[in-house]
Amino acid sequence: MSTELAELLRAARRTAGLTQEELAERSGISVRAISDLERGRARAPQRRTVEALVAAAELGSAERLLIHRIAKTARTGQETALPCFTKALCEPPCAIGDFAGRDAELGWLVELGKDPATSTAVLTGPPGIGKTSLAIRAGATLAPIFPGGFLFLELDGLAEQPPAPTQLLRRLLGALGVEEDQLPQHLDDLVPLYRALQRERPVLVLLDNAADEAQARPLAATMPGSFTIITSRRGLTGLESAAWQTLDGLDGDEAIDLLASIAGQARIDREPLAAAQVAELCGRLPLALRIAGNQLASRPRWSIRQLADRLGESRFPALEAGDLRVRAAFDVSYRQLSEQAATAFRRLALVDGELSAEVAAVVADLPECVAADAIEELADASLLTPMASDRHYEFHDLLRAFARALLADDPHEDAQRRFTDWLLNSATKAGLLFLPPTIHPQRTVQPGPVAAIETRQEAFAWLQSRQSDWIAALRVAAREERHDTVLALTEAMHWYSDLGVAPEIWPEVFELGVAAARAIGSTRDEAVQLNLLGWAVGVLLERREEGVRLCRLALAACDKAGEHAEAGWSLFYLASLDRSIGDLAAASATIDQAIERFIAGADPLGEHIARSARATLLLAEGRPDEAIDTHRRVVAFFRRPEHHPETGGGAILLAHRLLPLGNALRARREWEQALAVFTEAVGLFREASMRSGEARARYGLGSALSGIGDLAAARDELTAAVKLLRETGAGHTRVRAQRDLAAVLDRLGETALARENRANALEFCLAWDTEETRALAEELRAETGSS
Repeated sequence: MSTELAELLRAARRTAGLTQEELAERSGISVRAISDLERGRARAPQRRTVEALVAAAELGSAERLLIHRIAKTARTGQETALPCFTKALCEPPCAIGDFAGRDAELGWLVELGKDPATSTAVLTGPPGIGKTSLAIRAGATLAPIFPGGFLFLELDGLAEQPPAPTQLLRRLLGALGVEEDQLPQHLDDLVPLYRALQRERPVLVLLDNAADEAQARPLAATMPGSFTIITSRRGLTGLESAAWQTLDGLDGDEAIDLLASIAGQARIDREPLAAAQVAELCGRLPLALRIAGNQLASRPRWSIRQLADRLGESRFPALEAGDLRVRAAFDVSYRQLSEQAATAFRRLALVDGELSAEVAAVVADLPECVAADAIEELADASLLTPMASDRHYEFHDLLRAFARALLADDPHEDAQRRFTDWLLNSATKAGLLFLPPTIHPQRTVQPGPVAAIETRQEAFAWLQSRQSDWIAALRVAAREERHDTVLALTEAMHWYSDLGVAPEIWPEVFELGVAAARAIGSTRDEAVQLNLLGWAVGVLLERREEGVRLCRLALAACDKAGEHAEAGWSLFYLASLDRSIGDLAAASATIDQAIERFIAGADPLGEHIARSARATLLLAEGRPDEAIDTHRRVVAFFRRPEHHPETGGGAILLAHRLLPLGNALRARREWEQALAVFTEAVGLFREASMRSGEARARYGLGSALSGIGDLAAARDELTAAVKLLRETGAGHTRVRAQRDLAAVLDRLGETALARENRANALEFCLAWDTEETRALAEELRAETGSS
């Protein structure tokens, strides 16, 4: 201790620019006494001696207090310790005994605490997520390695007027042993003293429930060796040199473990399904789980099923135990919101999908710039959770329930109608972006709000992310008999649905379209919607007989309305259904009729799509030269300026026509030409973000590479194709791709992997069990030698 005091005194004199003689003259202390102190020979200087020296050196308050503190310790012969009466001011709570889960987060905190390069860790997350419990558990683990001790300070950040940093620092310094009469009054003097004491003895500090960066920053331990854990419902992203962790709900097993640690494992084991339901109804939120566990523990005669039923009826009244209330924890954060953010929070509960400033502007009837600020305020208060996608957010399940409960006192019918209209208009706008360039829709977007969607990629992403929302809005429009609105949307979905996205949704969508057309008495619209419904049911869902019935109804409606071009589509779909069962003669006759109808209806686009299908049938009939010639004429048609690939829908039409041309060239073993065609198709599909088309094109490309003998490249393309085909649900093509991949792997000597692919393909065929997969299964059995 005398050495440390000597170094401090010597450093103070030199900082002041004084010699020992000049300091002696100023302070009235002899040169010899100063020399003895600076060499550590004088071990316990009197208080008045120290005061004279630090006054003469004109030290700041922090350095002055630190020197006095060390000198006092030297005089009393005691180590620098935290006096019991002051340490109690910041005594940390005991770690919770029934703590469960959070192993990864706890490990992260402990590792940071041991790393001298990091001085501050911030835990954020919604109310009740368990930030404090985790921080206390980490603190208890780390405390032994901090000689200055483990201090806990409640910052009361959610109070109307949270404590000021000056007040909080004085409490921390008191806990570190600084006497009241020695505490400076101003923050600029308190911070250097706090850091000087950290330098003397590294300390672990837990600052719980911080209001903001301005409150937390002066309290954070920034000296090497010390470590601060800060919890806050706010992000505190403005803190310097900090590491952040945002807590989410526990996973399913962790949530049940927490229930078991409170209510008893044996009880959970007796009703595992009910326990899992309770965990989900609690949103896997630790506070809610703790309350549920306490209710079970205090009511030993209750079954877990009883609690699950109560939570299912009304969650918030059921999630109260003594002074623990989930709703109260949420309400504290809600009451601190600005008026705009509070309105947005309530109204966003109307939305089931992703949340954004654009959506908040619609439901809260706010300018988008104001809504953007409101969304950021909600996210900063941990009432919304940022998603991986840019500028999108989501609710925690219980926070959504809380927001919906608040809607009871908020007239929101206009907000619901605005959101419904926005969904309908936006879905219609997005669907229209997939139309081929030469097609002009009968109906367009209705007046009203609409999403900022400008490209096919944006439209594709929007329609997928909002799928459940816009379908729900379509149902609302149908119930409200808004027939033109329904038809505008279902008609716009024609070419988007042709991408093969979510096949299960289209029967309902187009059934609503058929009903709307019949309601307004439009035979032409009925024919269009029946065609789309027949295609969705028969081709996409492979319910052939029902598809044939619907397409024949569509054909009859077309004839009644005198719609030749639409009749061409009815016949085109019927030919596709004939071909699906191998009836090539019927398919050829029907597709020829379709071509005649398209010509009669002056629809060259439909005509050439039908001619492409006819060419595919020619190939199946053993007429490859005619097939290739027809395919090339069709491709040339779609290369015309009016179908230029850069116009969006035209790129998809061209890509779809390239695939059968490539297949025909592959059948003729014209590998180099097939390679060029499939390569172009892959590029077009990839540019359009159409993964199902890309999968088929890459399958063709892999086969062509195998044909020219580039086996390594063929293996890579076929492997990628199988992966994409599996993800997009293209069953039959996936089986064929795996068979081709297995053949390439055999040629490369990778026989084990080849057997694995054949076995996987066979398993898939047996599970699907259609006429086509049964035939494929027999071929695979022959290749694998299995019975």
